Amino acid sequence: MLKKDSLTAQMQQLSHQLAKVKRLISEEDTLAARAAVDNTLSTYFNVTVAELLIDPTALFLARFNESQKQPEALSLLADFLEEAAYLSEVPTEKKALYTHILHLYEALEQQHHVVSFAHLSKRKWLLQEIAGTDPESDQDFS
Repeated sequence: MLKKDSLTAQMQQLSHQLAKVKRLISEEDTLAARAAVDNTLSTYFNVTVAELLIDPTALFLARFNESQKQPEALSLLADFLEEAAYLSEVPTEKKALYTHILHLYEALEQQHHVVSFAHLSKRKWLLQEIAGTDPESDQDFS
């Protein structure tokens, strides 16, 4: 019971951090938003954006499979990576982060049997962004 309460508290803290990042972005305080994302990634997930950019997909997934993260934490990691990609001005960096997000969604579905409508709707957009197409187009990448 204590472990479950601890995990719930940690997920709440991560959710609050994500809300803070989104607020900072909406206030156009990108430096503070980037610092909050970086701090959260290093504190809760023991990873930096720079490390993620050099991690091939297999190593990326192995890192989080070995850590035995809860599905909720992996979903929040995907959300933080999405914010990191939004804050990035480098197209190749964005694409690498988007690719990691897609792999997290896949791991959530296949390993943890967690299917989210939010993830399903973002998947098409992410694939279009990776392919460099207009997200408003009607092309099907699934």
